Amino acid sequence: MATYQKEIGSQSKDSTLDFQVITKLSAESFKTFCNDISGMFGVNMDCKKQPRFIGVESLEGLKKHFKEPVSVHCVKAEGTIEDIFYLVFDCGGLFTLAGVVNMHPGQTMLREIKSGTLESAKNTSNVLAEVGQALVGSWDRVFRKELNGHKSFIQTNVFVGNPWDESDEIKGLSGKELVLIGYEMTVEPYSTFKCGVIFPKTIFAETSKLSLEQTSPTEEKTEKADLDKTEQKSAEKIIENSENKGGPISETIRKMVQADAVPPAQSELPPTAEKLEHNRTPALSAICAKDIMQKEVHWGTGEDSVQLLSTRIQQHNISYIMIGQNGSLEGIISISDLKSATSPYLRPEFAKWRRPLDDATLQIKAKWIMSKPVHTIEPETPLTTIMENMCQFGVRCLPVVDGQNKVQGFVTVFDVFGALLKGEETTSPDSKQQK
Repeated sequence: MATYQKEIGSQSKDSTLDFQVITKLSAESFKTFCNDISGMFGVNMDCKKQPRFIGVESLEGLKKHFKEPVSVHCVKAEGTIEDIFYLVFDCGGLFTLAGVVNMHPGQTMLREIKSGTLESAKNTSNVLAEVGQALVGSWDRVFRKELNGHKSFIQTNVFVGNPWDESDEIKGLSGKELVLIGYEMTVEPYSTFKCGVIFPKTIFAETSKLSLEQTSPTEEKTEKADLDKTEQKSAEKIIENSENKGGPISETIRKMVQADAVPPAQSELPPTAEKLEHNRTPALSAICAKDIMQKEVHWGTGEDSVQLLSTRIQQHNISYIMIGQNGSLEGIISISDLKSATSPYLRPEFAKWRRPLDDATLQIKAKWIMSKPVHTIEPETPLTTIMENMCQFGVRCLPVVDGQNKVQGFVTVFDVFGALLKGEETTSPDSKQQK
């Protein structure tokens, strides 16, 4: 490939971009996303560029690279890149990522990865939207650090299905020359899947040399449609051993995930602390909110707009913003609250029906959509009580306040999962033998 013609960070807002610079930043961004997911969910996740999976493509040409259904995350770029680009995962990728975030049992994930249907893929759209927020946040952090003039990346839509056959669903793809930079991603012990970024060719400088080296038709035909049998058996064996030994896929987590799949109205009341007592280890029983809470709190005011808060969430890669002043909590805003408040006609696929009234939804104020009153906990609140409160009130985030009702931090459902996983690791038979 061509050598760098411009150093990273040397681009001006009005210039077109060097392909090598964007390729390098894209690789760093996917790597950062893998690190974020690995740290959040305790998995081993990695990504590498696929050398024959890169070049100029038409919409029709994308079909041969990605096994359908796929997930496509539409990203609006502001600043140096003033355009829409797309992040895409193939069939195996969307089911793997959805399973990781939902913390599905290993055998369930293997079944979905191998035999998932278009209908089951579309049922993952909500969780894939959350995956997309984390993904775009990772990209935004890398580009903000390395590329002068960059302002923000914002996920505007997530499409799950067969976009190459339903191109009207994703405006901006049809009829354009597209630049595809492809990668292979792995979440152990599952099989490798394809992902990539699709840029409009017009953002690149004419002096940039794009590699047109792609997988030949003969090589494409030899690719296996389903999981490699050897890899599948290996994954099944690892998962089976892990489940039999009470490893990371523990019965405690399994029950929590299964319970979460039941609508709140049908869920049983959470078990009392007395019922959980025989399952609790000394390490878990000693954990309090102050031990697992996130201390970095981002604030907004009731007068802040949906547009402002959405940008802030993307830039800081966060899921919640506290609304209030001087540490006093008035409400809380989540990613879901912001999505629900904005018009669906702001999405690129509905652009031809967009009206001024739709743009006006971006100016909705936080005080009109924030959740209130906010259920809070104290720093000394035990882990089991935190779990009970989340189940009882149907929330995924509980702010932690001191005796003066000043916010000290917050605990999310993922912080709870992390504490349970660490507890399982420290009390598993294998860990005791190692000690």
